[in-house]
Amino acid sequence: AGAPRDASEALSRIDARDDGARAVVHQMEARVLLAEQRPEDAVEPLRKAIELDPDLAESHYHMGVALEATGDPAGAAEAYERELSTSGDHYQAHFSLAKLAGAAGDAESLVAHLERAIAAEPGFAVGHLYLANAYLDQGEPNRALPLAQRGLELGPDPELEPFGHFILADVYRLLGRPRDASRELAKAKALQGGAVPQ
Repeated sequence: AGAPRDASEALSRIDARDDGARAVVHQMEARVLLAEQRPEDAVEPLRKAIELDPDLAESHYHMGVALEATGDPAGAAEAYERELSTSGDHYQAHFSLAKLAGAAGDAESLVAHLERAIAAEPGFAVGHLYLANAYLDQGEPNRALPLAQRGLELGPDPELEPFGHFILADVYRLLGRPRDASRELAKAKALQGGAVPQ
């Protein structure tokens, strides 16, 4: 609810009497610190949580988030992979690994993780848009088209909606559909400017 201080106070009152409960409390402490944009402080409580319960759901994912934010992409990737090994197809871990792969120039892993992310969470709008963009970068507009359309149908965050229309504009341009490309480009620019096109 956007009240991390209240969350911290509530956590301080919990009397965790076994390792499992203590692990959950440490993980929640870390999540509060991440919400407060303090990833460097979140690492230690996550280490404690993982020591107490190595299979605690989402603990490795949040460790990956903390390590990535503190400039340790290799450590973050290892943590995300560990989350996948303990929690199955965690779509956010796949998405995070996709972004790391993209930053490293590994297009094959980028696509593979994005495909698994949207397979694990079919309603993941941003994952559809990123995968459409990845296919576009590979010169495959026919594969990008339904993904971009679906990503926009699912309703991404408003700041990412222009991105989806820009992707569609490029797809239509490559498919030889200039009118559709112009329409999508106009929508993207209007959304960037805060106006919704008619």
